[in-house]
Amino acid sequence: MCRDSWWKKLSIKIFLPSCLTLFPTLFLSLFLLATTSAEEQENSDLGKIETTSVPGMASSLEKILLKESQDTTLSTKQMQTLPSIGSAQLANAKYVELHPALLLRILMRTPYKVLMAAQSNECNFYALLETNLLETSLPEKNSVIVNLLDQKGKKTTGKLSTEVFIADVYKRKCFKNKEIAKYFTIETIPQLISTFNFKLPKTESECSAIFQEWLESTQTPYLCKISKILSSPSLLLKESNLSRKLATTLSEFQISYINNLCQNLDNQKQFCDNYLSSEYWNKILNGEREYAPLHYRCLEYSKNKNKLSASDYRKCILAFNSHEELCNDLGALNYPALYPRPNCLNISRALSHARLSNSQQDCPGVTNHNGITSAHRLLTHFTKSTFESSPQNCAAIPWLHFFSLITKGKNEKTWNYTLCYFNKIYSKEICYYFFPEGKNKTEVASKDLAANSESNTVAKIIIENLGAVENLKCEILNKKSYRPAMLKFKKGCFLLYNEKNCNGTYCPKEIFWDERNLTQQIKYKTGSLVRYFPTNTEDDQYAISNMIKGALALKEFAVRNITDLRFYFSDNPKNILHGVGCQEDLFPFFFQKTSMNQCHPIPFIADGLFEKNGVAYLVIRSALDDIHSPRILSWNHLYGAIRSYQSIHPQKLWTLYAIK
Repeated sequence: MCRDSWWKKLSIKIFLPSCLTLFPTLFLSLFLLATTSAEEQENSDLGKIETTSVPGMASSLEKILLKESQDTTLSTKQMQTLPSIGSAQLANAKYVELHPALLLRILMRTPYKVLMAAQSNECNFYALLETNLLETSLPEKNSVIVNLLDQKGKKTTGKLSTEVFIADVYKRKCFKNKEIAKYFTIETIPQLISTFNFKLPKTESECSAIFQEWLESTQTPYLCKISKILSSPSLLLKESNLSRKLATTLSEFQISYINNLCQNLDNQKQFCDNYLSSEYWNKILNGEREYAPLHYRCLEYSKNKNKLSASDYRKCILAFNSHEELCNDLGALNYPALYPRPNCLNISRALSHARLSNSQQDCPGVTNHNGITSAHRLLTHFTKSTFESSPQNCAAIPWLHFFSLITKGKNEKTWNYTLCYFNKIYSKEICYYFFPEGKNKTEVASKDLAANSESNTVAKIIIENLGAVENLKCEILNKKSYRPAMLKFKKGCFLLYNEKNCNGTYCPKEIFWDERNLTQQIKYKTGSLVRYFPTNTEDDQYAISNMIKGALALKEFAVRNITDLRFYFSDNPKNILHGVGCQEDLFPFFFQKTSMNQCHPIPFIADGLFEKNGVAYLVIRSALDDIHSPRILSWNHLYGAIRSYQSIHPQKLWTLYAIK
């Protein structure tokens, strides 16, 4: 009926926990038997208690269980009067075993999930007893009731210290437990944990095997003791010290893994669901999606690591599945964006429906132009462009990318950054367009673009106007680092910025060449870029959206209702939407209105659609959001933000379009 188990060796034929799943009615009856009031138990013998009758086979099993236990149970009063067993008696004992009455108490009072860890072998049961995970409810704490048989065959029932009993058991048979137990101290706990193998499954069958392995492992009782210590609000001094040691020794991955195991010892499905869910994080592990949305979060999570392994990513995903709030700020270091980000669950859910090519990290918090941020993301998506992003150049790259677009389309006059000087030969001012480099030089693969960088444009002007050598290079420096008295600053070109005058992408600079200050001769001039969508007929062709559409030969269609929405998302798996809405309506949690019709336009990209309970939801990446942290908004929510912007637009333009 039930698989062979060490429980059969016990003097009372109680059923192992796995069998109880076959007879829930019987188990309920036994549970009711065990949960009678303390007063009832005080004045009655367990063998005399009548239980609710149960039908069929379960009824027969119940009668057998009670019949065979009638002569072997003890009342609470009897337990209190039992003699203590001395060390001499124990040393001369032929064998010592737990009294059947105590075993029955444990079976009735211990949570089922804990009993699951004892079903495979007897030694696991003793380990659970050692770690105080079994509930005995004995009058005297830290003691057990045992039957002892001496060398002459005389049987004695008495009380014995739990610690002494466990030591005797480990000496006689559970040798592996003895080895593990000796490391379960404040000083040696790190050494113990280092021997545990926290495997992460990839498939259901693999997870089932791992789960069964943990159920049978002699390590599991000790892991669950750790889980109990870490989660218990009130501890003894010794356990409190151990808790602090564990908190500083164990990684978050180990803690979440241990908790997941010990909280689900009776629920394999829940244990596995935490690793095998259909969310985006798990698709990354299965090779279905790229690591990019996880990379920078995981770098921050895995402190002091510059390179991540597959195992590191797995540990991060486990932590993100267990602690959703981690994603609110992880990944933000050096890449600022709208804060807080969505939680891990919502990000994973959004990414599961998203389409935008998003391998490149950006930092919209310092790019300094929302239209440029969205333009860069669209260009990257449709052209599959790649840029090496870093905290030093993440703000400059979107500008560089957009600058490449307008130079190819001969739309330089829409650009708002120029360097000008007075040419004496032609007796007029000559200006060059450049893309700003902020505090650092931006490395560009294209020679054409490199020639238009800020530092190279200054060098070109000095060469043309002042006769400098052809290979002149200009170095960008913090003004505090410039020491004209030092030999290395006597020759060369230096662009000096003041930290206080910088925004995310642009720092006006003082220009020095061979110790000469050229700041008054070479002047920075800035204008204003046109809007993302046109605001009047004059700037129509120079609107960012139209330049992108023209340069990439894209088709654009207005999306005005949910029918259009469904059609364009189903028409082609690469179709995405872009638009502009009022940030106060898109994100009322972050931006509250302080006046009537207040509206700060914010571009966004909508690249995913799903429906739940009859409501349509879109995956949104506004120009303020981290590209790897999309948000989920309902269609009605998004529609309201677009309508608000339309109401203040000079041409009453509708600003939501599908592009393909």
